[in-house]
Amino acid sequence: MAGVGQAEYDKWLADPSPDNMAAVLQALDPVLVTEVQHYSGPKPLLRAKAKSLTAAAIKKYDPTKGAALRSWVTTQLQPLSRYSQR
Repeated sequence: MAGVGQAEYDKWLADPSPDNMAAVLQALDPVLVTEVQHYSGPKPLLRAKAKSLTAAAIKKYDPTKGAALRSWVTTQLQPLSRYSQR
């Protein structure tokens, strides 16, 4: 079974266009919302930073390493804790 956002990621990998990146980000939106809810602070700013971190994580994701896309993105969102304390 494909994970959250995996089909969109595969499409983006074949054609790394901004529209395809937007589709991956949209598919991973529930992950972002869940992670942002873990932190206090201005939620719109955290959400914007989460989106930026997610886009960077998608570009660095290597499915051959064994991690699911959702797990990889969740791990890459850990720096949100620093931004929530500012």
